Amino acid sequence: MTSVSIPNSVTSIGENAFHGTPLYDNQNDGLVYIGNVAYGYKGTMPSNTSVNIKEGTRLICDGAFSGCSGLTSVSIPNSVTSIGQEAFSYCSGLTSVSIPNSVTSIDYGAFSYCSGLTSVSIPNSVTSIGGSAFYKCSGLKDIYCYADVVPKWSEDSKTINGMKDIILHVPYESLSHYATSEPWRNFKNFIPLTQEDIARYESTDISSVSVEGESYHIYTTDGRTVDVLQEGVNIIRYSNGQAKKVYVPFK
Repeated sequence: MTSVSIPNSVTSIGENAFHGTPLYDNQNDGLVYIGNVAYGYKGTMPSNTSVNIKEGTRLICDGAFSGCSGLTSVSIPNSVTSIGQEAFSYCSGLTSVSIPNSVTSIDYGAFSYCSGLTSVSIPNSVTSIGGSAFYKCSGLKDIYCYADVVPKWSEDSKTINGMKDIILHVPYESLSHYATSEPWRNFKNFIPLTQEDIARYESTDISSVSVEGESYHIYTTDGRTVDVLQEGVNIIRYSNGQAKKVYVPFK
């Protein structure tokens, strides 16, 4: 097997599905893509590695980054719809992950044993979360869930009991639904999402502000023009007519 066509109807690909084929073995070390799927990392990942998954990727395969302890951060494009089973399991160095508002499912054990992960943001698009998705994430302190409709979470009560001290941040209008739905209701600490949380969630990363060859102006939310990015929400307007929001954390 030297090539394969994966249609958009495919929603998951099992771990090691193409191992032992020329299609995989002839790839260079690093992140391997097969079609529009982030299939896995080949070789040993160096320490302090940040990964930007390329635009157009639809799936992150089961076990794609499993055991990559050198991974510290990953950026997932707004084309990915599913994060596979144990995709990031045992990534002990992973401290941050940006899940876009295109992902509808986070599968079984996706971030299990990520001991360095301190917070997770679950976008409004997510409708299902697999069991043990955040199992043994010993450093996890906050889960920000922006879903207005409570996602189905296939988690057993024993695992949730080990996570009950994590602070759960959810939309104010949906707080009562989370507090009465299984297994979410087993958490002890529910806090409504603040405007600052929502602004951070909706805005663009600061690193992507500049557009080569395009001049821009920076505005505050009350319409003032400023020379540099301010704490809080900024509006960037480019000469080509594009605009984006950028959130700068308060010191």
